[in-house]
Amino acid sequence: MFQRFILCVSCGILLMMGSALAQANAGMQFLEKVEAAEASGELSSEEALLYKFYYAFDQDQLPAAFRPAEFAPLKCGTAFIMEFEQRRDELSPRTVQAIEQLLAPRVADAKTPEATYISSNGIFRLTYYTTGGDAVPPLDVDPANGIPDYVEKAADILLFFGCVTSYQDIDIVPNTMEILDKVGIDYATMGNEEHCCGYLAYLVGADQFKDYMNNNLKRFSRLNPKTIVTTYFPGTRVERWY
Repeated sequence: MFQRFILCVSCGILLMMGSALAQANAGMQFLEKVEAAEASGELSSEEALLYKFYYAFDQDQLPAAFRPAEFAPLKCGTAFIMEFEQRRDELSPRTVQAIEQLLAPRVADAKTPEATYISSNGIFRLTYYTTGGDAVPPLDVDPANGIPDYVEKAADILLFFGCVTSYQDIDIVPNTMEILDKVGIDYATMGNEEHCCGYLAYLVGADQFKDYMNNNLKRFSRLNPKTIVTTYFPGTRVERWY
């Protein structure tokens, strides 16, 4: 009986991971298509950048040839934003305006049922739906300030990816996020603020480990999460050293 239970749980986890991987692949396929079109000259580098923003923020503006049958969330849009900021001066005013409009905070109303909340530490900008099937729970009692409690507590848990899952075992990241979403755990990430944990430096006895540790401790202190969740095993060891 116990073995059957373990088998069922294992199958469930595999199905969840498979779903997350399929979604991640769908997003990657779009990026690969855009990059291939840019390499072949079908798209300019400016158009390619704009299409990436369209995919992330407003899929209806994508041309039919680049609009996939199903949309899946991309792992992260930080790279697009960094590229935009680096290339802003060389982009046409029309493209800059289009991207700035996509990035601008939205206020909930009858036409755009979304709202944006800036976390108390000023680090996280959370955009959420206020109506429809994807709307956040509207409960607003702790405190009663016009912001849903669900949104205000979203940054209580910090998801720390680490180098391995960000650059090597990259499937772990979307799988972890899928599992947390499935069980209803709210979390925030550090984006490009995340720094190496220093695990490899510690193993070889390099002094740089202390620099990595201090940099992360400063960031953690500034974000002040109640819980830090890591996606790879060295993180549990590093926690003891920190």
